Amino acid sequence: MQKQLNEFFATDADIHLAFPYEDLNGADELFQKAYQPLITAIPDMERRDFIMMAGHSNGGNWVGCAGHYVGTFEKP
Repeated sequence: MQKQLNEFFATDADIHLAFPYEDLNGADELFQKAYQPLITAIPDMERRDFIMMAGHSNGGNWVGCAGHYVGTFEKP
Protein backbone atom coordinates (compact mmCIF):
# COMPACT_ATOMS: atom_id res chain seq x y z
CA MET A 1 0.00 0.00 0.00
CA GLN A 2 2.84 2.42 0.76
CA LYS A 3 4.12 2.14 -2.82
CA GLN A 4 0.68 2.98 -4.22
CA LEU A 5 0.30 5.97 -1.89
CA ASN A 6 3.66 7.32 -3.09
CA GLU A 7 2.48 7.00 -6.69
CA PHE A 8 -0.67 9.06 -6.06
CA PHE A 9 0.52 11.72 -3.58
CA ALA A 10 3.18 14.38 -4.10
CA THR A 11 6.01 14.03 -1.57
CA ASP A 12 5.00 17.35 0.03
CA ALA A 13 1.20 16.86 -0.21
CA ASP A 14 -0.81 18.36 2.64
CA ILE A 15 -3.25 15.69 3.82
CA HIS A 16 -6.16 16.72 6.03
CA LEU A 17 -7.91 13.94 7.92
CA ALA A 18 -10.36 13.86 10.80
CA PHE A 19 -9.40 13.38 14.45
CA PRO A 20 -7.15 11.79 15.66
CA TYR A 21 -4.93 12.12 12.60
CA GLU A 22 -5.63 15.75 11.64
CA ASP A 23 -2.99 17.21 9.27
CA LEU A 24 -0.28 15.01 7.77
CA ASN A 25 2.47 15.73 5.25
CA GLY A 26 3.04 13.35 2.36
CA ALA A 27 2.30 9.72 1.65
CA ASP A 28 4.91 8.30 4.02
CA GLU A 29 3.40 10.06 7.05
CA LEU A 30 -0.10 9.07 5.91
CA PHE A 31 0.93 5.42 5.77
CA GLN A 32 2.91 5.40 9.04
CA LYS A 33 0.41 7.28 11.20
CA ALA A 34 -2.95 6.31 9.70
CA TYR A 35 -2.85 3.17 7.57
CA GLN A 36 -0.15 1.04 9.23
CA PRO A 37 -1.95 0.92 12.62
CA LEU A 38 -5.25 0.12 10.85
CA ILE A 39 -3.68 -2.65 8.78
CA THR A 40 -2.16 -4.14 11.93
CA ALA A 41 -5.48 -4.05 13.78
CA ILE A 42 -7.72 -4.97 10.83
CA PRO A 43 -5.65 -7.04 8.37
CA ASP A 44 -8.58 -7.72 6.00
CA MET A 45 -9.63 -4.07 5.94
CA GLU A 46 -11.60 -2.71 2.97
CA ARG A 47 -12.55 0.90 2.31
CA ARG A 48 -16.02 1.62 0.95
CA ASP A 49 -16.42 5.13 -0.44
CA PHE A 50 -19.86 6.62 -1.00
CA ILE A 51 -18.92 10.22 -1.89
CA MET A 52 -15.92 11.33 -3.98
CA MET A 53 -15.23 14.80 -5.34
CA ALA A 54 -12.31 16.83 -6.67
CA GLY A 55 -11.65 20.32 -7.93
CA HIS A 56 -9.57 23.47 -7.80
CA SER A 57 -10.13 25.84 -4.86
CA ASN A 58 -8.13 28.43 -2.92
CA GLY A 59 -5.15 28.09 -5.25
CA GLY A 60 -4.82 24.32 -4.99
CA ASN A 61 -6.24 21.02 -6.10
CA TRP A 62 -8.50 19.31 -3.59
CA VAL A 63 -9.81 15.76 -3.40
CA GLY A 64 -12.44 14.75 -0.88
CA CYS A 65 -13.78 11.30 -0.09
CA ALA A 66 -16.30 10.06 2.43
CA GLY A 67 -16.75 6.44 3.32
CA HIS A 68 -16.01 3.82 5.91
CA TYR A 69 -13.74 0.87 6.58
CA VAL A 70 -14.91 -2.68 7.17
CA GLY A 71 -13.05 -5.75 8.33
CA THR A 72 -12.30 -8.08 11.22
CA PHE A 73 -10.77 -6.35 14.25
CA GLU A 74 -7.98 -8.72 15.35
CA LYS A 75 -5.56 -6.59 17.42
CA PRO A 76 -5.82 -3.43 19.51
